Amino acid sequence: MPGSGRHRWEPTKPLPLLAIVVLVFIFVDFVVSWLMTLTIDRWARQFPTPGHWYQLHMMGSRTYYLSPSVGWYLDNELWIYFGAFVLFFVISFLYGVRWKRVR
Repeated sequence: MPGSGRHRWEPTKPLPLLAIVVLVFIFVDFVVSWLMTLTIDRWARQFPTPGHWYQLHMMGSRTYYLSPSVGWYLDNELWIYFGAFVLFFVISFLYGVRWKRVR
């Protein structure tokens, strides 16, 4: 249908393996962080312990106490996601992949 605005973007040449690995990492990061956030009330601690002292404040004024590595990940997972997305485009650009709009 003319003028429908249905366009998509395609690479001008095949993506390098490194860019594909970064895309898989982006997907895995999204799924893991989404599942952890969705189920946090089932596995996170409500009170601090010697090994679970990292505070994570969630919506609804709930505070969970996590191990430092898991807490850091959940605090920074959005930056990790966007950083990997930017890294994908940087790698694609450095390998000479250009994106063109097709109908």
